[in-house]
Amino acid sequence: MSRVASACRKLVLIQLGSPVVLVSSGITWEKTGHDFFLFFGMFLGCLMLVYALFILLQRPQCPSCHQSFLTKGEGFNIGFSLYTHKCSNCGYKLKKGE
Repeated sequence: MSRVASACRKLVLIQLGSPVVLVSSGITWEKTGHDFFLFFGMFLGCLMLVYALFILLQRPQCPSCHQSFLTKGEGFNIGFSLYTHKCSNCGYKLKKGE
């Protein structure tokens, strides 16, 4: 698996996992009343956000246009799509196993 594909998979897992962590910790906190669960969920959510930013700052390059595969331009505009797996800048689609 290439660096681009692994970065894409990690970013998608973080995008899907962070709301689950935050909602489940909020539900657990509401049922038990222990502030530990809410603190733990928020702490884990923040760690996931920091790791996602770390992945974005690595800027894996597109094999076609040699620009950032996940972000558009120089900012943090995440143009990568979970469904299309295309480059944010040129539209190059990752092939299976690439």
